[in-house]
Amino acid sequence: MFYKIVYSKHAISTLNDYSSFIDKVISSAFIKDDVSHLVFNIRDNRDIDDGALANLMSDIKSLTSIFNHDLELNDLNQSSIRLNVQSPGAIEFLYRHSKSLILVGWLLTVPMVISCSHTRGENAQNGTAMVIQQEREDNLEAIRRTVRASNLEDDEKDSLVQIADVHYDSIVNTKKNMDTLGARVERLNQIE
Repeated sequence: MFYKIVYSKHAISTLNDYSSFIDKVISSAFIKDDVSHLVFNIRDNRDIDDGALANLMSDIKSLTSIFNHDLELNDLNQSSIRLNVQSPGAIEFLYRHSKSLILVGWLLTVPMVISCSHTRGENAQNGTAMVIQQEREDNLEAIRRTVRASNLEDDEKDSLVQIADVHYDSIVNTKKNMDTLGARVERLNQIE
């Protein structure tokens, strides 16, 4: 596809036909024509775990609804999804007028340790309660650092940190499903 662009014999060429591809190369989360796009790239060559895929789609919809409600954005309208998961491939979420989808994608780029079970108490399977609590605190600190470094307004920063704290388990489950699929949100521009 990009071959035609690079080797065009015209001094000026229109790239409108390729804009959807170009946008995804530049950023994994963007708003274009009043539609928010969040693209997960599947980099693994192995078969797609259908349970993890279904869970990821449900997780994104749920987190987007949570962000929308808690930030009082009231911007969830039409949503859809595009799938091209041929291992490797892409999953693209599309929401009309939705800043909350972009914020969810941005939050999911924060590097977090999710090796231990985040379940607390007697149900903890992969670590002691102290290890799990420390993992949670470290991950929330990583989120706070990332949010503080953003160009968001101070009240939006505070709200995002609070949402991450309250809905930590949902965020970790989403990250686990992303790991199972080998899904990455790879390129994000600064959120404003």
